[in-house]
Amino acid sequence: MSLNKKNVLLFFIFAAGLSLRLYRIGANDLWYDEAVSFALSKNLDPFYIVYHDFHPPLYHLVLSCWINLFGVSEFILRLLSVVFSLAAIPIIYKIGRTILNHSVGILAALIFTLSPFQIWYAQEARSYAMSVFLVSLAVMFLAQILYEDKRYLWKYFIIISSLSILTEYINLLVLFSFTPLFFLRRDLLKRWLISWMAIFLAFLYPLSIKAWGFIEGGFWIDRPTILSVIDTFKRFSLGYESTLSVSALILFGCFALFGAFKLLRQRSKLIFIVSPIFITSITVFVISRYLPVSIYLDRQLLPVSIFYYLLISAGISMVNTKAVKAFALVMIIIFNIFSLNEYYAKVLPKCKKPFKPLIEFINKHRNKDDILVFGTKVMRASIGCYYLRDMDSYFFIEERDYIMTHPVDYNFSKALTIIKSLEDMQSQDIKKVWLLTGCWERDGRIDDSSRSAKRWVSRGGSFLKSKAFDGIFVDLFELNKRNSHEE
Repeated sequence: MSLNKKNVLLFFIFAAGLSLRLYRIGANDLWYDEAVSFALSKNLDPFYIVYHDFHPPLYHLVLSCWINLFGVSEFILRLLSVVFSLAAIPIIYKIGRTILNHSVGILAALIFTLSPFQIWYAQEARSYAMSVFLVSLAVMFLAQILYEDKRYLWKYFIIISSLSILTEYINLLVLFSFTPLFFLRRDLLKRWLISWMAIFLAFLYPLSIKAWGFIEGGFWIDRPTILSVIDTFKRFSLGYESTLSVSALILFGCFALFGAFKLLRQRSKLIFIVSPIFITSITVFVISRYLPVSIYLDRQLLPVSIFYYLLISAGISMVNTKAVKAFALVMIIIFNIFSLNEYYAKVLPKCKKPFKPLIEFINKHRNKDDILVFGTKVMRASIGCYYLRDMDSYFFIEERDYIMTHPVDYNFSKALTIIKSLEDMQSQDIKKVWLLTGCWERDGRIDDSSRSAKRWVSRGGSFLKSKAFDGIFVDLFELNKRNSHEE
């Protein structure tokens, strides 16, 4: 195939990627994580962001600039991730072409473009698409240094690697996993190690200390099992909850293994593709399994998927039979089209549910002296993006059995009001309480914190009415008047 034809193919792949990533991008309300991104983007202090979020500060700082330029809406907030995800497509092509050939680059770009997992995070206002872009760019520079002898690109590799780590800490493991390769290229080993020492000292030390302190304070991620690793590669293949994910994993896995086998004679290139997959996945698994804190999340490992797609593409490219290649290509397209149809049909997947109807209901029926109480953190950040700011809001602290002022935009520097009892509420002329309860699954149940909050409000208030909004419950309580002997 001529170079011009490959460029035309790459153009159509890019166009498909643009269409798939823009489709329904603004349809859903901001869910919890996206609302946190929006809130943190309003503060430009990187150490403040690190302290209040598990992630490094770079994405939030970029998002802040983006908002200042283009404004605020669900579409605009998520469009930044679309831009990063689209920019990664030609870069992934370039990586495949540099390491092996044009066909590998085209196939890897196609798999990445159609992947429901990549599209999910390209349509989310979080740092994951930016993380994939920066890692891809750093890897492209590294591939050109190693296989095209463009050593002048070394400084760009260091800069982009640093930026990628300031986007997601786990990218340190992804990029440092190339170290075994430099034992084959001893002429570059010293430069490699010195560069990483500089990156760690200049960027990671002050930030990672604060981030580790945040994690040690408590985090929600379950400890992984072998099934967790299998699920990760199922999601790399076809995204969340696809009915064809097992079939796709088997097919993609066979081509990945075939690609690894065929690359045994090209040891340097095999290590280049395989090391980030195995070293990163195993390291994160071991840390999460045996150390005090778990950090194993599929979406954190999203940059690893790049090398999975490259290995699959290498396997398909190295098949000698054209019919088998055509079969593989057709099955990749069919699997992804089917899974994308499932993804788009689930208009409100998982916990990404509507909040605006709930806010409209409260605003329509509330009075001036009413307050809003969040019984659980499930919806706290999202509703904080939409509700009217002239309504006081509080969140329930289950461990202390009281409610505290909800810090708007995560601004904890302002004085926070604590209300411990009915008497405290009445002293502030509060008449009614709107209590919001639910759970992460939003399946009709409420979590322990919600139940405790409901009991707390019930002690001093009379229940008036309740309404459900797709898994979130709104209960209205009127505060009981104190008896005269209590005055």
